[in-house]
Amino acid sequence: MHDWSLAGLFLMTCFVALSVSASVTGGGGADGTTRDALTGTSWNLVALMGEDIDPALPTVTLRFNADGTLGGFDGCNRYRGAFSVAGTAIRIPSEMATTRAACREPLASRASAYAEALGRAASFAIDANRLSLQDAARKEVAVFEEGSSTLAGTSW
Repeated sequence: MHDWSLAGLFLMTCFVALSVSASVTGGGGADGTTRDALTGTSWNLVALMGEDIDPALPTVTLRFNADGTLGGFDGCNRYRGAFSVAGTAIRIPSEMATTRAACREPLASRASAYAEALGRAASFAIDANRLSLQDAARKEVAVFEEGSSTLAGTSW
């Protein structure tokens, strides 16, 4: 009887661990938000730390992939990293793979501020065609508008 109790406890522990893992890596949150809400979406940065982005500068992009990675262009370099979601909580580690182009100001400063904002993101909200990333104090650190993943309507 004792062996069955240990086996049952072991199985229960495994199920709990799997449940926690699923919620951290993209399982459903209490509000129904999952990593699927972001998967396959592309975004263009419109505001950073409360300031509108200069439309004359190159567009900063962000794309969330189904494999739990994200990537884009920070206006200076391409970047790629991981993300995890649990409900509306998001974690984007500050360590990312990037190209290393030397950019002039103001691109270099904006790219640095953008990387910092991604690393500070603690939650997200999607409203129509806008994505907002907030820090732990719920202050918006980056705001995006939905980007197109096609070339339709593109001007050259």
